[in-house]
Amino acid sequence: MGHTGTSISQTFNTTAGQVYQGSFLLAGNVYGPPLLKTVDVNVSGGGSFLFANSYTFDIAGKTRNAMGYVSKTFTFTGGAGNSSQLCFASKDPATTSCGAVLDNIVVAAVLPPAPAPAPVPGPAPAPLVAPAQPPIVVPAPPLVAPAPPLVVPSPPAVVILPPPSYPGQPTGYGAQPGGNGGEPTGYGGQPTGYGSQPAQPTGYGAQPGQPTGYGQP
Repeated sequence: MGHTGTSISQTFNTTAGQVYQGSFLLAGNVYGPPLLKTVDVNVSGGGSFLFANSYTFDIAGKTRNAMGYVSKTFTFTGGAGNSSQLCFASKDPATTSCGAVLDNIVVAAVLPPAPAPAPVPGPAPAPLVAPAQPPIVVPAPPLVAPAPPLVVPSPPAVVILPPPSYPGQPTGYGAQPGGNGGEPTGYGGQPTGYGSQPAQPTGYGAQPGQPTGYGQP
């Protein structure tokens, strides 16, 4: 490019609302001043500017065989209508014809970012289960055998037996009709006295015809 007032431009199809990215390589003509080359870049469409910016390049230390190109990028959004215009304009002094050098100019639509993939549902989380509480075990009371009932033995019955009775004995213990041994009176069946004889009226051992005395007539 030359001095101020020189420019290059190109019109291309665009879509309203579509985002575009432009790029180019920038260097400078090393055969003349100024050292710092300046170029304006703008994009217009639908009666308005969609992008505008100035770029500079310093040729100090550069040669024809090593110009030192640098890459520049910019973006814009398509305006009303179906076309846009890209323009590069030199901002160098009018006294020079050695301005900026451009190469590899490209404008391309920017593809919208791919939508984020839908999350893949994973396995449902396991339900929270509270740990089972250990069963509360109440110790059973000790088995106590019932005490046997207290049995107080009844005292033996006292039986009072009647005195024995012998047949033919009306009264007394072994009584005879007339005293002991069945004698009318006394012991040994004698009418009177102990061991008395029937015909001895008086005295002991008296003989018949012996009225008195002991054994004497």
